[in-house]
Amino acid sequence: MYLRSIRIENFRCFADSEATFHTPGADSPLRIPNVNLILGGNGAGKSTLLKAIALGFLGPILSAAGFRSLGNVRQGMTTARVRARARQAGQEVALPVIEVQKQGDYEQLRNSESGSLIEMLANDESPELLLAGYGAGRRVETEWFSESTRLKERGLRYQQVASLFENGYALRPLGSWLGESPRQAQVIELLNRVLPEDVRLVEVRGAELVFDSYGAQVNFGGLSDGYRAFVAWVGDLLWSLSRLSGIDPFEREAMVLVDELDLHLHPEWQRSVVETLAQAFPKIQFFFTSHSPILAATLEKANIYVMETAEDGSSLIRQREEEVFGQDTEQVLLSSYFGLETTRPESFELEQRELAARSSAVNPQVAIEMMKRLARR
Repeated sequence: MYLRSIRIENFRCFADSEATFHTPGADSPLRIPNVNLILGGNGAGKSTLLKAIALGFLGPILSAAGFRSLGNVRQGMTTARVRARARQAGQEVALPVIEVQKQGDYEQLRNSESGSLIEMLANDESPELLLAGYGAGRRVETEWFSESTRLKERGLRYQQVASLFENGYALRPLGSWLGESPRQAQVIELLNRVLPEDVRLVEVRGAELVFDSYGAQVNFGGLSDGYRAFVAWVGDLLWSLSRLSGIDPFEREAMVLVDELDLHLHPEWQRSVVETLAQAFPKIQFFFTSHSPILAATLEKANIYVMETAEDGSSLIRQREEEVFGQDTEQVLLSSYFGLETTRPESFELEQRELAARSSAVNPQVAIEMMKRLARR
């Protein structure tokens, strides 16, 4: 099951906005059909869109699974709604309308109907829907992890999106389950496929993971922040994909939401990470948010969505006609996707304006000074 479209009303920064997204499939004309990239400034609504997607699918069971709604109804309103349409077995289906109703200081999650979707969501063993979400504050549990304790605190389906809603939520450590997994070799192969060539998982010793990092043997804690952050969410996803027996994780359909995909990633890695993930997981529908022009340049315009601000201050989901695939970083930053007038520091620009105002035919030295600074001499 994949997300085909969504309409968001009075939910956080959204007053009323909707969008249609791309889903995996051989019939798509896109080079990378299973990726939707969301761009926008700080506070524009990128993270809120991911939360709305999670609620649109999991809303019917989230309250019973440990989710508590807080601050989700737009200021001055009493009801927020998320209306999602899914693609299932090649057909579009409308999901139950999810409502967040506010009474005083409290919010309550409601859905418009009961039915087969809710029955399926209530069954953690159902293979029909897998939705995993990873917030920008995601981290992996490094001290102590208990599967049974985690299940007492939060239902499984909420666990899989909890880091979108809870700052600092700790993800399931890869070492907590991989040593006993019958799919260990397959999981290691898939993880190494999406990691850069200089880092490889080479051995599992109980709960300890041994990586070859630039020729040195290190455990998970010895990896750099970028590698740890990446392995944390990919490892958690691999657990979700491989936990059901009899289902090949390479073949399982899923939706995966990752806030700030470029978090801690070097620009060299950003040039390839989207395509690498898309190819390794061709049946996963990805939603990535980012501030990176490098990530944007790896995709066609149809893959990219931009968060805009309406006149009333609410957020809108829009697409651009401008193509940025293959452009360099400065070209993308000066495009309509980022809207910068210049990539130079603001202090440098102010100094240049001052020099320009002082320069004249009777004061050629100032003009020479300005040209030297522009040439960075």
